[in-house]
Amino acid sequence: MSTLHNLSKRLQRSWRRVKQFRAGQCGVASIEFAMIVPLMVMMFVGTVELSQAITVDRRVNQVASSVADLVARTKSTTSTDLDDTMTVIDELCHLSRCSSSTLSCPRGRGSGKRTKQG
Repeated sequence: MSTLHNLSKRLQRSWRRVKQFRAGQCGVASIEFAMIVPLMVMMFVGTVELSQAITVDRRVNQVASSVADLVARTKSTTSTDLDDTMTVIDELCHLSRCSSSTLSCPRGRGSGKRTKQG
């Protein structure tokens, strides 16, 4: 009978510990923080990348509009005009860091495809 009584007491103590463990709030905030941090970091990085993509899109649209305006003002396009246009593109895009930029002429105007080394 005493072993049954000891076993009963052990089970009661164990059950109390389980209840205390379940009711305890120690460390809950740190666990929640550890679960949320990766999501927050991904959202932050995504926001930064999105803003950079919007900036690049605006820059490309501005350059395309400027180059189209310059080309539309001339009646014919020569090799010198293409070189000047490449200079303007380089200044607008700050392409000095890139190895090369390519400009193609539609409908066979000028001398075709021109590549200017930056």
